Amino acid sequence: LLGLALRTRVAVGAVDLPRAHWADVTGAGADTRDLADVDAAAAQAAAALADLGALGVTRDNFDALLGDLDVRFVVPIASGGALAALAPGGEHRRLAFDDAPEFGEALAAARLGEHAAAVRALKAGFEAAVPRRVLALYAADELARDLARPPPELGDVDDDDAAPDDAA
Repeated sequence: LLGLALRTRVAVGAVDLPRAHWADVTGAGADTRDLADVDAAAAQAAAALADLGALGVTRDNFDALLGDLDVRFVVPIASGGALAALAPGGEHRRLAFDDAPEFGEALAAARLGEHAAAVRALKAGFEAAVPRRVLALYAADELARDLARPPPELGDVDDDDAAPDDAA
């Protein structure tokens, strides 16, 4: 229905999806900059893990800062609470200082990909009504905006908008 609405320029109102989903629909693909819209805590954790030194964490104090936390290469899946491995054998792999950036990247990728099946279905629905090459012309924000905004009424076009050689 959203593809049909886009093709016929029928406004459907604001469709509240994260920018990452719109980026995947247009083919641009989501990246870690979009993570905060999906999961702000995961975005903050991934950024911190990417540069522990900026937080004053060193190889020497890493284990002491973790304390009794037993952090493994797994993450809870938001839609059910089950654990998903961030790497092969992740449930057996304990987080180490040198692995922190890899863990952060894997966490970000897991969170961004969590709704991949729903996004694929959304994209397939769009592509049933709008050619893929047309969707690719949209930026993620433009697609969301154009679905929410009705086309201009003919009365909204000023005389200044017409070309000088247009017939009256």
